[in-house]
Amino acid sequence: MDYLHLLYWVFFFPQALRWYVDKFGGGYIPKDEMNWRKGWELLRQNAIQHQLLFQGLVLTVITSLAIDLIF
Repeated sequence: MDYLHLLYWVFFFPQALRWYVDKFGGGYIPKDEMNWRKGWELLRQNAIQHQLLFQGLVLTVITSLAIDLIF
């Protein structure tokens, strides 16, 4: 249920994703300071952000397949 609640927040209150990452994911790196090395290190160290990325990718693939099957 928490993931559905988070998904609701992301669609209707996009700032909630940044708040979630700040509170549970180990912090937010500003866009001008982010690079590939810092991104991979952050994903490797923080399981929550790793899971959030995985869920986003799975949701994108499943949504794409569902829309493809509908049409």
